[in-house]
Amino acid sequence: MTAFDLTLAGPLGPAFTGGLGGPGAGTHAHLDWHDSAAMRLGAAPGSTVRATLEGRVTERVDDTARGVRLTVADPSGRVSAFHTFLTDVPARLQVGARVAQGEPLGAVLCVDGVRPHLHLALGELVAGRTTGIDLYSSYLELSMTQTTIAVTFFQHPDAPPVPVGGPLGPTDLREAWAIDVGSLVGVQRALVSLGFDPGLPSGVDGPRSRHAVRRFQADHGLRPDGVLDARTRAALASVLTAAGLVTTVA
Repeated sequence: MTAFDLTLAGPLGPAFTGGLGGPGAGTHAHLDWHDSAAMRLGAAPGSTVRATLEGRVTERVDDTARGVRLTVADPSGRVSAFHTFLTDVPARLQVGARVAQGEPLGAVLCVDGVRPHLHLALGELVAGRTTGIDLYSSYLELSMTQTTIAVTFFQHPDAPPVPVGGPLGPTDLREAWAIDVGSLVGVQRALVSLGFDPGLPSGVDGPRSRHAVRRFQADHGLRPDGVLDARTRAALASVLTAAGLVTTVA
């Protein structure tokens, strides 16, 4: 068994609203890696979910209680990414379809009684058996910074994979997640990313969206009138940039 490196990317970008829990310790010992290795990554319903790795679809199950189940394996078949709580999955993403890293896989599904999130689990094929792996801490950072990270997989059941190198570095995937604060839906995505609550980013104005704008304005020394003027958009862009997120202003 030969160790190898694999580059992984954050699946949510600026839509990420916080971690809701990750795998327990020693996930290589568990049998059901889909659940034992689960990372629950918070995001508003309808948020775009992007492929964390390049590869092919190896499983797709529609119409389950938890939304579409989609598994993507890397080109070598040694690492798989399992997703559920998905909706709006493109029809072309059937078993065997090729997937590019950063490609949209669908959107976060809203399920009654469950805080909206992406259920993502990583599994490694070692000696003919897929077992869950724990990279939750890295994925929290990936989700917040929209960068990629190289991970060494040792191909040994007692040696969990580890991130290699220094701090996570920016890649061209950041442009795919850029927030356009020149549009209303972009402003709403920005507010979600910064911890305000405009509701589902839909591009539709309403009381909840305007209330979130007023809260942002009040917190940043602007007149809290809920109006998306040039100063408010510029302030949003500045705060997002300071947080390490990519923005565009029309």
